Amino acid sequence: LSDRLNAAVIAAPYAVGLDHFGLAKSVGELMRKAKLHCEEDSSKLYPKTLPTYCIAHSLGCKLSSIYMAATEQTYDGIGFMSFNNFGFSQTIGMAKTFADQLQKNIGIGRGIRPEVLDQVF
Repeated sequence: LSDRLNAAVIAAPYAVGLDHFGLAKSVGELMRKAKLHCEEDSSKLYPKTLPTYCIAHSLGCKLSSIYMAATEQTYDGIGFMSFNNFGFSQTIGMAKTFADQLQKNIGIGRGIRPEVLDQVF
């Protein structure tokens, strides 16, 4: 892939676990350090101006999102494939649960009646 595209591909392995914030931090740091290594190693000849892209699949999308939000890491482009492996109806159900929790826990959506949320989701 690297030869055909004239690009470097950096991948960070991780063991799947339930601590997604911890995973995001460790994976994000691996990626950041690998990129710095490529830029600082004179034998690699990667200029700091070289465009960088984040491409992720499934849980990797979530981990990348968490890391980028926490660190303000930026890329020249982002490609997320299959952000989750759930069907559309399951995704909508998760969104409704999330909206319900936001409304209950931090008051976002105050004044929205629960039946309105039920109609939307």
